[in-house]
Amino acid sequence: MENQTTHKVNTFSINPYRWILKTRIIKGFDELNKQNYHYLTNLFDDNVNYELEGDHSLGGTRISKGGVEKWFERLLRLLPSKFVVNSIVVSGPIWNTTAIIEFTDTVTPKFGQPYINNGIQVIKLHFGKVLKVHTYVNTNKVINALNVLYDNGIIEAKADKIEE
Repeated sequence: MENQTTHKVNTFSINPYRWILKTRIIKGFDELNKQNYHYLTNLFDDNVNYELEGDHSLGGTRISKGGVEKWFERLLRLLPSKFVVNSIVVSGPIWNTTAIIEFTDTVTPKFGQPYINNGIQVIKLHFGKVLKVHTYVNTNKVINALNVLYDNGIIEAKADKIEE
């Protein structure tokens, strides 16, 4: 999987705003693959709402950029991932834009077997600033991986959700 590209989508759009957003989204996933979540959080509004489904240490809703940064740090520590963007759809006017991203996440935890988790992310934007992110993945796979980490002494795998 090392040679897999970070994206499989064509970013072409006749609308320059949509082209810029698609390009930024792909670059955000590229940077996340390099463990650099700051590129993404710089695109967020200070009061961003960032939600990941599930009742586990990575689940819940963050309501600030600072909370999202803490969450990304935990994600990268617990479940190092390589993301591939499969498709992006951007619609709506610049003041009320929705982006839907389909992605594949190859996860390689410190303990346990690597696994692939396909997901969908819905992003709401206002003049290019991210206001809301909702991520849908197979939470059973996440919970199973976190349980293996916890069973191998990684206490953070069962920590309280970051919801700040």
